[in-house]
Amino acid sequence: MERMVFLKSQLRNGFRHLVIRAAPYIAFFLPVPGVYERALPVFRKMAQLENMPWAPADERRLGRALSAFRVYSQFYRVAACAVGFLKGRGGADFDTFDIWQKATREFGEVGQLPKTRITPDSFVKSKRLLFLSGIFPSLRHGGGVRVFDIISELSNSYQVDLFAVFDNSDDKASLELLQKKLRNCEVVASSDFTPARLQEWLKSKGASLHAYQAILLEWHHTHVFLPCLAEVSGRVIFTLIENIHRAHFLRLRQLLAEDRFVEAGRLCLEIGEVLATEERLWKGVDARIAVSDADGLSAQALFGLEFKTVLTGVSDTAILQDLATLNSYPVPQNREDELTAGFVGYFAHPPNLEGMQWYLRKVHPLVKAQVPRYRLRVIGGGDTNSLKSEFGSDPSIEITGFVPNVVAEILKSTICLSPLISGAGLRGKLIQYSICGRASVSTPVGASGLPFVHRESVLIAQSAEDFAESTIALLSQRDLRERIASNAKLKAQENFSWS
Repeated sequence: MERMVFLKSQLRNGFRHLVIRAAPYIAFFLPVPGVYERALPVFRKMAQLENMPWAPADERRLGRALSAFRVYSQFYRVAACAVGFLKGRGGADFDTFDIWQKATREFGEVGQLPKTRITPDSFVKSKRLLFLSGIFPSLRHGGGVRVFDIISELSNSYQVDLFAVFDNSDDKASLELLQKKLRNCEVVASSDFTPARLQEWLKSKGASLHAYQAILLEWHHTHVFLPCLAEVSGRVIFTLIENIHRAHFLRLRQLLAEDRFVEAGRLCLEIGEVLATEERLWKGVDARIAVSDADGLSAQALFGLEFKTVLTGVSDTAILQDLATLNSYPVPQNREDELTAGFVGYFAHPPNLEGMQWYLRKVHPLVKAQVPRYRLRVIGGGDTNSLKSEFGSDPSIEITGFVPNVVAEILKSTICLSPLISGAGLRGKLIQYSICGRASVSTPVGASGLPFVHRESVLIAQSAEDFAESTIALLSQRDLRERIASNAKLKAQENFSWS
């Protein structure tokens, strides 16, 4: 029986890979799907906002990607009907072709929600706040640290309640710290993050949604609460922790450049769905906050909505307290014969994994060939199994997994890295590295929206070759490294304080 299950799995995977490889060639002979014409103007605008080239060749590749994904979906749809072991794998993907039609039809219309808002002068002033958070505010990842810090600051002047998703694998230490700052706290499984469960919890506390001066929505998961927030007495404020359409667009460009057409076609359709959800969410609230100018400007340009940028401060709990302690009791330094580059990331967040895979495959060998004393430390929790499987046998690479004190690990590094090639939103790595007094090399994506200046407070490199060259320069030139580190720390102190 087990052998049959294994063979069925192998046959299914083999068929899938065969179709993925064949689909782009078959797509040459097919017309471009109608969704292409609807998506193209939006992608042109996104490329313009990102200051990225968008040539006719890019548009042809996009058309080929959409055609390839259609071929892939139709193959699976036919196979699902004909072969029992593929049942349920094809139809859903094919049906997503109506997403862009729906998104473009609703574009500019979804703001007309059944919502009767009161005037700002009538907003309740109760000194009570409610946070709805689709991801738990854990100190283990950048977005969580931001929300944790904001709750900590506001709890000094307001009574703060939190209703958030919490998985058993999440950071229980952060939960215990947070509960000390909150008046009421309810954490639920993602399946229970619903309006009905929220109302039930509030009722058990003798409260209602009308009791709060403001209701703050963190992450896109909170869009499910819009109907029950339509007539609340306080302000409804959404924070754009990560601009999903920007992150997907940057990823789409990467997939097209790598000729991964089926994946690119699928992602194009997901962007259509994201745009519809984002507009519904952003037009359904009273105020919108972006964590970077780039995220805010992109959303504002596409939807005509105002976003206020509130940059992320250096965390007192996650960074400054540990830094003060470690400055008094310095951590052991690396051996004098080692030059160490450090990367800090939470690997449940795909851009961190993608960035480190890019670095390890394309940059790390170049640096290692030129700097024999070089070692790389990959620091952070989340799923690092794929990294360990592919690179764990290299003695110049250490993959630490979760560490209790990130600051101590940064201080052990000679320099730090931010090799992000996708993602949007928070750019906390360079801020963390800089406040700890470490010089960094970053891609343009990793430094997007931050005030660090190339060759003054950071080295910025786009290609693998340039990134390797910059890494080698910082490792090899102590004067350059110390100058960049000093300027970066000053820049972080000047720009990233919650006070």
